[in-house]
Amino acid sequence: MNIKNSYSSLSKELRKLTKFYELHQIGDAITESKETRLVCGVDPKYNQWTLLKLTAIFLYVPLYTRIISNHFGEYYLVDLFAGSGIGYIDPNCSSNSCKCNEESIRIAGTPLMSICYATPQFTKIYLNDIDQRKIDLLNKRLNYLENIASQQKKPSWIFDQFKTNIVKFYKEDSNRALEDILNDIEDRDKQIFQQIGKKAHALIIIDQEGMELNRDTLDRILHSSVRNDLFILFNTQGVGLQAYNSLRMGHSSDALDRHLGPQWKDAVRKYAKDRNKNPEDLSKSELSDAIFTYYVNEIYKQQRIVVGIRIPMRLRPQPLDLIFATPRTQGGNKYINAIKYIKKLVEETDINGRGWLAEALYEFVLKGELPGLLSYMIKNPREILEKYSTSKRYLGKNKD
Repeated sequence: MNIKNSYSSLSKELRKLTKFYELHQIGDAITESKETRLVCGVDPKYNQWTLLKLTAIFLYVPLYTRIISNHFGEYYLVDLFAGSGIGYIDPNCSSNSCKCNEESIRIAGTPLMSICYATPQFTKIYLNDIDQRKIDLLNKRLNYLENIASQQKKPSWIFDQFKTNIVKFYKEDSNRALEDILNDIEDRDKQIFQQIGKKAHALIIIDQEGMELNRDTLDRILHSSVRNDLFILFNTQGVGLQAYNSLRMGHSSDALDRHLGPQWKDAVRKYAKDRNKNPEDLSKSELSDAIFTYYVNEIYKQQRIVVGIRIPMRLRPQPLDLIFATPRTQGGNKYINAIKYIKKLVEETDINGRGWLAEALYEFVLKGELPGLLSYMIKNPREILEKYSTSKRYLGKNKD
C-alpha cells in the first residue's frame, strides 16, 4: 500500500469520528425511561482512557460487519464483560469516586454501541456479565432499544434493524460462559455449512478489569473451529505487579499461572538473561513488558496478526493494553490498517508532549462540537500525523 492510498484510507476512517458524539445521544435516549435510567453503583464511571478504548471498537464494528457479511454465512458478537451497557462521565469531577447524578453525561458502552453501528446487524449476539444487576439492567435497555429501532423514523445512530430475539444473555464466570458460547456457535457453524456451504465468524470482546480470563480459555478461543477476531483488554501493570510479588516476595503465582499459563516464568527468565539480570531483580515495569511481550507472542504463534495498543501513561498511571488479534490469511487482512491507524493515533500523536486525542474526544462527547484540532486532523490526516508522529515512515513500509 503506497503512502497516498494509506492517507486516503486513513481519512475515510477518521471521518467516522464525526459521529462519536452519538454515543452521548444513545446514552441519553436509552436512559430516559424509569426502568432504564442511570443507576449509581451499577453503571461505571468512564474517563478519557475509556473513550480511547471505545474508539477502537467504534471504528472497527461497522467495518467488520460490512466485510465479514460478504464472506461468511453468519457472524456473531460475543462480549464476555458486557456490563450494563451504559457508563457516565462527570465534567465537574475527575475522581473515580464521583457518584453519578443528574449532571452526569451518559455514554453508550460496548454492547449498545456495537449493536447500533453494526451494518448489517449481527446474526446473533452473546452477552455475559457475572454481576446479576448489570446484566438485568442491560436486558431492560436492549428491550428499550428495540422499541426505538422499530419506530418508523429511527435515529441516525441506528444503522440497521435490531430485535432482542438475536440476543442471548449469560450471568456467570467469563470462562464458563465462553465455553458454553463457543459450543453453541460451533454447532451452528456446522449446521450452516451443511445448509449453505458457508462458515460462521465471531467478534469476541474481552473487556476484563484484571486477570479474569484463564489461559485455557484463551487457547479455547484460538483453537476454535469458528474463525474469530479478538479484542482483549490486558492489565499489563497488574500482571507485572503480581509477578513482582511472586518472584521478589515469594507470593503464590497461582493466579498468574491460570491467567497466563505457567510458561510465563520461562519468558521472564529469558527476558532477564538477555539483560544480564536475575528474574527476581527485574523491576515491575520490566516484568510488565516481559509478560506483555510473551502474551502477544503466544497469540501470534497461533497464526494471528496481533496489534497491541498502549493506553498513554498520562491518562492512566498503570500500563494497560488493548490487544487486537485476527487470523492471518494468504490474501491479507482487509481491515488491519484501520486498527494500526488507531494505534498510531492513540500512542504517537502528541502535541507538546500531550496525548491530545483523548482530550479532544472527551470534549466532543461532552459538548457535541468537534474540537478544531480534531476537525483539522480528520480533513488533513497526512499533515497532522507527519508533524506529530512517525506515521510517514510507518505507512510507507506498511504492507498488510
